[in-house]
Amino acid sequence: MTDNEYLFFDIECANCFGGEGKICSFGYAICDEQFNIIECDDLVMNPESKFDWAFFSKKIDVSLAYPKQKFLSSPKFPHFYPKIQRLMTEHSGRVIGFAPKNDIGFLDYTCRRYGCKLPRTKIFDLVNILHTKINENMKLVEWAQRFGVNMSKLTAHNSMDDAKMTLFVLRGFCNEYGLTFAESLELADGTIIDTSRYLSQKKQSRESKEYRMKIKQLGKASHIIKEDKLHGQHYHIMLPKTANMKEKYELAVQICTYGGVLVHKIKPNVTVVADDNRVSQVKASEIAQLCQNIIGISELKKQIL
Repeated sequence: MTDNEYLFFDIECANCFGGEGKICSFGYAICDEQFNIIECDDLVMNPESKFDWAFFSKKIDVSLAYPKQKFLSSPKFPHFYPKIQRLMTEHSGRVIGFAPKNDIGFLDYTCRRYGCKLPRTKIFDLVNILHTKINENMKLVEWAQRFGVNMSKLTAHNSMDDAKMTLFVLRGFCNEYGLTFAESLELADGTIIDTSRYLSQKKQSRESKEYRMKIKQLGKASHIIKEDKLHGQHYHIMLPKTANMKEKYELAVQICTYGGVLVHKIKPNVTVVADDNRVSQVKASEIAQLCQNIIGISELKKQIL
């Protein structure tokens, strides 16, 4: 492996039941800066899960690349993990996929399922590269047709062939716009996907969801009042979507602990609690016409602490 090699990859799943993809194949193609394919393979594996009925429906244009028995008789994911990890980490910063966020999600779930670590790597999204010059949204096969890719030897939903197709589309794009391989990647350098950052963001998203559920439950459950300083007043917390959900939850707990009632809809008898630096903005909005009082977090805390 050299610094002039690039990895294109694609993942296919047996199903995505429960929002989690059960991988049945990992396809890849490695090429040099002139798009010459050096190595390619389709790592077909037993997904240890049912196949989605859609693969066998004549009404839907989706099918398996191989007979079902080929998947079931193949090794399971842990057999291929060392190779997948090596490919992804060795080519970090030179990995390209077509809308790879979905594939990273599939890989993350499957790694957790089998007790493996998600490979640390950095990935370019071909879609972002294409959109720097072309304002169109198309499927991979449509992009391939757009750039005149010969599809006669490519099989739909074959991971290796889809990886090759991704490679051929980027080659066609570079040829059309007079770009080198490296120049095409530079166009979308700011949108590179880092799996380490992906894991961090996913953890934050999961924690935020948990705190949102806790806040929702606070509005329904009865609470032990430490000291009745808020005298049953109704409060609605209005913070930006980017706000720290843990801090919002802690604020909600304080409201309930000191005799306030947490509500999730704004009504005339409700006090809206906003960020201190947004109070004037909220007061100037139409929200001011829906409730009797708008205060900042610091003002609320003066009342209860």
